[in-house]
Amino acid sequence: MSALATGCTSDAKETLTNAVSRIQDAGERLVDAVGTAAKNFVPEGLEGIFSGTPAIRILNPSEELSEFDPAGILRWSMASGADAYEVWAYRDSSTTQLQEFSAALTSRQYQFTKLLAGQTYHIKLYFRVNGSWQELPLFALTTATQVVKPRLSNPQDELDAFGQGGALRWSAVSGADIYEVWFYRDASLTAFAETSGPVRITQFQPATLKTGTTYYVQVYARVNGVFK
Repeated sequence: MSALATGCTSDAKETLTNAVSRIQDAGERLVDAVGTAAKNFVPEGLEGIFSGTPAIRILNPSEELSEFDPAGILRWSMASGADAYEVWAYRDSSTTQLQEFSAALTSRQYQFTKLLAGQTYHIKLYFRVNGSWQELPLFALTTATQVVKPRLSNPQDELDAFGQGGALRWSAVSGADIYEVWFYRDASLTAFAETSGPVRITQFQPATLKTGTTYYVQVYARVNGVFK
């Protein structure tokens, strides 16, 4: 660039300098726009998980939302200052065909009672802060025709402050003869902490978990000799 500008007149230099300045300004605006778009990007169908709403998110993993037990429990994180929550389940994305309504909740989970198997529902989660209702973006939940994976049934508040001597509980799976619970110290499930070994009931009391530590739990059910 400097070699090309060496033989230019002063007017040409000024014109070239202005052009370069405009290009740099445009480049900066493009970088800002791309950065903003990347920050606000929400994968399609996962709006409830990757919500831009601060301080609250759905805690159920995405794989559970895609094969949800019709009588399953929806869980969410705490919203600062919230004193009530409501869950609305619709049969359509335009939210005109209501399937189920939780009424006002003070807990951070809701167990559905009216969902049908093999259906996709569109969920709205509302939370009230200082008397004003706010909401998460609409997200989809698809119910399973056959439930093959056990899901935790402890209240969310209990899981958030799980005490020593506490028992972990989960839903039964039809046809399962054995369950196993595995505890990890990391979300990638590589730092093993404890396992229940084979158990025939739907609860387990861990013995080696340390206080003040976050653990990641996987519960498996064996059906026809295969763990899922």
